[in-house]
Order: sequence, then structure tokens, then C-alpha cells
Amino acid sequence: MRRNARALAASFTLLSLWQLSEAMVSVVGGGLFNHALAGGSVGALLIWGGLLILMFTRSMCTCRYGVLSAYRVDRVEANRLRAAIAHHILGPRGAHTERLPGVALSLANGNADDGGTLSRTVSITFASAVSVRSS
Repeated sequence: MRRNARALAASFTLLSLWQLSEAMVSVVGGGLFNHALAGGSVGALLIWGGLLILMFTRSMCTCRYGVLSAYRVDRVEANRLRAAIAHHILGPRGAHTERLPGVALSLANGNADDGGTLSRTVSITFASAVSVRSS
């Protein structure tokens, strides 16, 4: 995770903003009903409606780019793990196992995908914790 600290920080930030935006949609919706619809003001309706549209737009963009950043870290890390494993198994000293190098490499590739998935899970968990903490 240290190798991808910048990308993970971006993912954490974007996903946290997404969670907070989702939490604020109900607040802005309440403001829309209380101030614009109950008051009968067209100007207030436009302001609160525009604010609600901005909240949904921010929510959509931060979710999209936060998940994209987490997925990119996931794939880059899985590829790095896969390359390191292949270098070790297919190197001159090889891996000390009873399995043939191709079988060991195939098993290691599956595990590399699981190892890369950790960054995505950590990003979403961190964002959820921030959202719960701040609400």
C-alpha cells in the first residue's frame, strides 16, 4: 500500500466526499421542501433545486472517480505482484515447491488478484468510516 500512497489518498478523499455527499442529499432535499415548496417562492425553488442538482452531480463524480482510482490501484498492484511472482518462480533459482513452475505460477496469479483487491476494500471501508464518524 505504500507504493500507491498518492493514488490511495486520492481514492480515500473522493470516496469520503461521495459518502458525505450522499448523506447531505437528504438535508438539501429537506431544505427544498421546507423553504421552496412550503414557502411557494419560485426563486427559492430554483436555488434549492440547483443546490440539489449540484449535490447529485458532486456525488456522481466523486463516486465515479474515487472507484476508478481505487480500481486503478487494484490493477496496478495486482500486476506488480504478478510480475514479482513470475520473476521469482521462473528465475534461475526457481521456487522450491513440488509443483511444476506453470502450476505454481497459475496459483500465484490468482492470489495476486486477491492481493490487489485489498486496496479497493480499504478505500471503501475508510470512506464509510469517515461518513459515519462525521454524521
